[in-house]
Amino acid sequence: ANDFGGDNDDDGDFGGGGGFDDDDDNGGGGGGYDDDDATDTVGADGLGADGLVSAPRRVEKIHVNYARSTKQVDVRALKATLWDSVNDPSISAADPKHGGAHSFHELLAKFPEDNAAGELEDISVHMAFICMLHLANEHGLTITDRPSLCDLDISNLPTVTA
Repeated sequence: ANDFGGDNDDDGDFGGGGGFDDDDDNGGGGGGYDDDDATDTVGADGLGADGLVSAPRRVEKIHVNYARSTKQVDVRALKATLWDSVNDPSISAADPKHGGAHSFHELLAKFPEDNAAGELEDISVHMAFICMLHLANEHGLTITDRPSLCDLDISNLPTVTA
């Protein structure tokens, strides 16, 4: 048997006295937990009858499918390509329906395959978004969401004068 608490008996108290009292029997031993939720009431202040905050709601574990291979992306080149693309009307035209803003979704859909940043399969949406945030910070761009939350608008681009 494992000796986690220095106690070799099997009474379930993991070490007996000299530790934390793990039940609601006023320190009298017994070694059980109070799992009777029927007697626990929550007051207006969010505290239960015993003066403790109630346990948070538990959610089940979510499996996240992440990349298992190394991706090589030149972030400096990705930022340069994004900046060139957002300023090229043939790649990212201003949308008059959205106040002349450029669509982030359209920018990614027309992203050039032959770019210096890396393979298109290696460039993720979140990496492009982070680079666009950097560009917005450096050049004073404004990035706003659309009401449908399906796209982002990139506006406040500097005008090029000849």
